[in-house]
Amino acid sequence: MNTQGFTHLLGLWHPQQLPALQRGAAAADGQSLLLDEATLRVHGFGSDAWAGPTHLPDPDRLSVVLGEPLLLEGEQPQARERLLARLGQETPDALLPQCQGSFCGLRWQAGTGLQLFTDALGLRSFWWLPLGEGLAFSSHLGALRTLLRSLGEHPPIDEQGFAESLAFGISLGSRSCWQGLRRLRHGELLQADAQGVRVRTYRRFEVQVDESLDLDAATAALDAAFERAVTDRLQLLPRGERPRAFLSGGMDSRLVVSKLMARSAAQPLTLNVAPGGSQDAELGNTVASVLGTAHHHRPTTGSLLSGIQDSVAALQQAEPASARIWWSGDGGSVGLGHVYLTLASGLPAADDAPALARQLMDDNRWQFSGGALRASPRARWLALPQQGLQQELALLHRAGWQLDKQAFGFLLFNDQQRHLDTHFEALDQKTYDLSLPFFDARFIQQVLRTPTHHLLHHRLYNHLFATRLGAAGLAPWQSYPGHEPCPHPMPPGLREQ
Repeated sequence: MNTQGFTHLLGLWHPQQLPALQRGAAAADGQSLLLDEATLRVHGFGSDAWAGPTHLPDPDRLSVVLGEPLLLEGEQPQARERLLARLGQETPDALLPQCQGSFCGLRWQAGTGLQLFTDALGLRSFWWLPLGEGLAFSSHLGALRTLLRSLGEHPPIDEQGFAESLAFGISLGSRSCWQGLRRLRHGELLQADAQGVRVRTYRRFEVQVDESLDLDAATAALDAAFERAVTDRLQLLPRGERPRAFLSGGMDSRLVVSKLMARSAAQPLTLNVAPGGSQDAELGNTVASVLGTAHHHRPTTGSLLSGIQDSVAALQQAEPASARIWWSGDGGSVGLGHVYLTLASGLPAADDAPALARQLMDDNRWQFSGGALRASPRARWLALPQQGLQQELALLHRAGWQLDKQAFGFLLFNDQQRHLDTHFEALDQKTYDLSLPFFDARFIQQVLRTPTHHLLHHRLYNHLFATRLGAAGLAPWQSYPGHEPCPHPMPPGLREQ
């Protein structure tokens, strides 16, 4: 069995025996066969950026973990290889709640069936589609759709999921734009065996706000939780290698890099990719000088994504490392800044899901015109996005989420859950992956314990910068319209992006 690391998995499963057409499905270029059993075929593809294997060879079972699981044993973070070894002996239900990172994986053992799982936030996940009694699955949506076409499977459009994608940029919940093609959600595990295919939740977040926390105490608790998220990930960095991080002119990457400077034994390398003379470039470069990182600024006038990819590749070639990982501030603006929420949606006056859904839709201008639709279906289609949003809020209500956390929960398990789908979908084409401390499950749990009125409009975030960031909190940063402004004067003449 091939023991290199992969970025993605693609497979077919059947409870008795894979049909001949499925068994004969040819692997695409670059795909390696990991397992070829009568009931299961699994391929891996892409070159993994993390140190250590994504799977361990074993004649009787297969366990695969993609990404950064951050397994804790007691308080000690463990490398991915440790989780793989334990998955060979223990059930995912017992192990996965101890993982705090962003990952997905597979476990198969003869006689016990197939298990697919995602992390506590569903950030890195699987797509799957029933095929008769069996199923097709992949961590890469494009690869799964290519496989389905080769098998003559053409799922029709899912009107609900498609309308949601037009309004929100994503389908909500587990939906996709195609009927029956689903995504594993936060803390979910799919079990496929002789009894059929079913999905269960192995981990749920506790939603009990600590109303005794004043602003100082809430800030200290979140700062400590974030520092723990950074420190634990640093401990798994290969010895002698320094952390590499993106550093923009905003708050999120600055908080990440500030913690890296405080906790890393080696000087962090930072990268800013932005047009020269822009706020993003000049503020990022300024705070890099304040912090004392080994900083690189790469001006870009074209595609930001291609600029980042080219810049990362050049730096990695100049300074090779066994793990091609870059630290990112993704998730900070929603988690700590509560972007997309207002007083009306973050602190609703009444427990009224339709009213809250309308408020969120209006505040964020989530809509589509429907101009290309015929008059008869237009009204029905235009109503679908709000109906989907109400369904998501109803799920949180039934799960016992407090009223002032339901709008944030909707964002967390939809917008944020799919926030990095484009990045993960392109991993097989990239030379790097991301370390994501803002998506640490313990940090998110602390956000859920924090009174919402502290978090709205970047109030707590600004307080953290003022009281806990030292010199890095004295340099100006980019802020959001309608939120608490940066208290430091902006240098004149800088362009906004």
